[in-house]
Amino acid sequence: MCGICGIHNPSGADPGELGRMMEAIRHRGPDDEGQYLRGPVALGSRRLSIIDLDSGRMPIANEDGTVRIVFNGEIYNFAFLRRQLIAKGHRFQTRSDTEVIVHLYEEYGEECLQHLRGMFAFAIWDERERKLFLARDHLGQKPLFYAFCAGRFYFASEIKSILAAGVVPREIDYQSLSQYLSLRFIPAPGTMLKGINKLAPGNFLTFQAGKIRCQSYWDVDFTSKTRRNEERIAEELQARLQETVAAHTIADVDVGAFLSGGLDSSTVVAMMARRQAEPIHTFAVGVAEQSFNELPYAKMVADRYGTRHHEACAEANLIANLPRMIWHLDEPSDPIAACMFYAARLAAQHVKVVLGGDGGDELFGGFDRYMGLGKVDLYSRVPALLREQVIGSMITRIPENFAYKSVTQKIRWVQQLAALREHGERYAEATFFFRFNTAQKEALFGEVLRPYLDGDTTAVILQHFHSGRAEDLVDKMIYTDMKTR
Repeated sequence: MCGICGIHNPSGADPGELGRMMEAIRHRGPDDEGQYLRGPVALGSRRLSIIDLDSGRMPIANEDGTVRIVFNGEIYNFAFLRRQLIAKGHRFQTRSDTEVIVHLYEEYGEECLQHLRGMFAFAIWDERERKLFLARDHLGQKPLFYAFCAGRFYFASEIKSILAAGVVPREIDYQSLSQYLSLRFIPAPGTMLKGINKLAPGNFLTFQAGKIRCQSYWDVDFTSKTRRNEERIAEELQARLQETVAAHTIADVDVGAFLSGGLDSSTVVAMMARRQAEPIHTFAVGVAEQSFNELPYAKMVADRYGTRHHEACAEANLIANLPRMIWHLDEPSDPIAACMFYAARLAAQHVKVVLGGDGGDELFGGFDRYMGLGKVDLYSRVPALLREQVIGSMITRIPENFAYKSVTQKIRWVQQLAALREHGERYAEATFFFRFNTAQKEALFGEVLRPYLDGDTTAVILQHFHSGRAEDLVDKMIYTDMKTR
């Protein structure tokens, strides 16, 4: 990863502010740093070198210096785009994927995003238009935050970088806190701090003449369905996965993989191992609780593909490491972040780039609640009188079991959701069931903070559930998860 940051100040960008912002994200790019200051604009970069190790220093400019970029990510089709742009007369100074975006913007303007395949967050200063152009990749793999305060515009890869400028106040956004308690995630554009926003995945932002404009450039579309048979679909899926893994391993440094032993990460490791002559590095993290410990499964896959396997325990010095985890995260997170901290620290000892299987459940409908909502749909057809007075009475007599996702909890979950008629409301309640629902948050917040619930998180779920280009129930749930997880 790399770190980017920048300022637009009509009175002139302050080099001291930029320096503090860059220092706050030094950990994101230990290999190199670069900055550009001129008039109202300051751009800063901390670089982790992956491609074109020697000449890819940022900010990178076009031929006449009127377009400059700071960039975090990788563009997987950059070689193809580079050949196209050279044919159109563009002259390149480096072999980096970063410079491809500069010339692509010259050629297509804001439409350049329609040509990019990759994970990215970048900021371009267009000197002729006097415009900042920020963009984030389709699914939000790379972070990008921004703030407008005291007539100045700030952006950065991490919240702490914006705070380091010393202008934006540290004030909790209680509506975002409410959303986190129900989702274990704060959907864009919110953050835990008032005045600091995250750019939504698949969106770009322009800052010009003191005005911010945010716009979507891409969204997933579930309405186009294939008529091919299962065998053909399986063949195409395998081919696409292989091509994607190949594209993600293009680097001038070693590439490893996180490995849990589950289907998603194991598939990635298998495809990497088949492509590379040398054994790949794999990294797994375990816990003491055996029902959650995945190390044995990861070891089986590592042995099968002859990887250089590395293991760590997520509970080693957990309390001592908590301050460091919190510092890196900037916001409350899902508990899985603790495991990822140990996995990333382990991987950093051996490689610069790591692939993983994240996102498989969203792509292939792997979450329990996707199937569970179908069962709720069937159960809701039982006459309400029988469901509520007879079966409901029996359920209340079942002893409570507070174990995580116990059978008792699942039975109560089905009974509770069946009472709701609308699929979106059921899905919202299903999302909250093992977290904080509206009633629990109202009790927790008390009289002082209760007004900040502001319609609560149900509205966020329903907005995405009904606005996506999806007709099937599972597609609607997947779309909602992509927007709120």
